[in-house]
Amino acid sequence: MLKEKVIDSKKYLDAAEFLKVTAHEVRLGLLQFLLVNGPTNVTTLYQKFGMPQSSMSQHLAKLKQAKIIRGDRKGFSITNF
Repeated sequence: MLKEKVIDSKKYLDAAEFLKVTAHEVRLGLLQFLLVNGPTNVTTLYQKFGMPQSSMSQHLAKLKQAKIIRGDRKGFSITNF
């Protein structure tokens, strides 16, 4: 009798979500920038990337939602890392 292999679908779903979120050139660039430069606020990021603040915030939100990065709020400033 053959043993049936059990597939951990949660593990694969998590990996697929990670790949989906990071499969965008801006988000890959953000991850690289944060790894090299450390915690950075959104103003610095949108200026460095030359894109609107709202677009940068949306990319950061997707990375945060996927728990790839996190933000630390101090007053009105949020530092992403």
